[in-house]
Amino acid sequence: MNNLTFISRHDYYFTPGRERYFAGRWPFASMVIEKIKTLDRVESVLELGPGPGSRPLVNGADTMGRRMEKGRFCKSDDNCKILHDARVAPWPIGSKAYDLFMALQVFEHLDGRQAEAFAEVRRISRQAILTLPFMCQMKSHHIGWEEYGSWFGETWKSATLVDSGQCRKYMLHFIFEP
Repeated sequence: MNNLTFISRHDYYFTPGRERYFAGRWPFASMVIEKIKTLDRVESVLELGPGPGSRPLVNGADTMGRRMEKGRFCKSDDNCKILHDARVAPWPIGSKAYDLFMALQVFEHLDGRQAEAFAEVRRISRQAILTLPFMCQMKSHHIGWEEYGSWFGETWKSATLVDSGQCRKYMLHFIFEP
């Protein structure tokens, strides 16, 4: 277990700019939160592309995205916001800087650079949680196990169905070092 705290359901839905974007996503986001609660030795978290409002699931987590304020901003009482396109390696982050890397519904948007981005995830973190669409009708979301394997190898520790709706979603958990 860890001592992390998490965004509440209310704040998840009502962070300014997020209301419409996040409608219907709480069920799988809350499953990710429950998974994180079970992880040991997690103190530092980086979330890629947390969406409108840049509010991560883990309170105090650092965030990275290409549509944020320019530069790297850190405050002692806040998280760091890193402006960087995940499709461009290397990332401006030290090796094993984070205990956990998260990307919820982001990797499918990396324009064929998923394997390179995942190599950076392995470099900068000790473990990762990704959620991904699975065989959805939309072309960019019509992704299956073979494509996941080409991006990540067969390295995930667990795969959990977190949304069985019209567009299924899986949560993949990776551990990079014991």
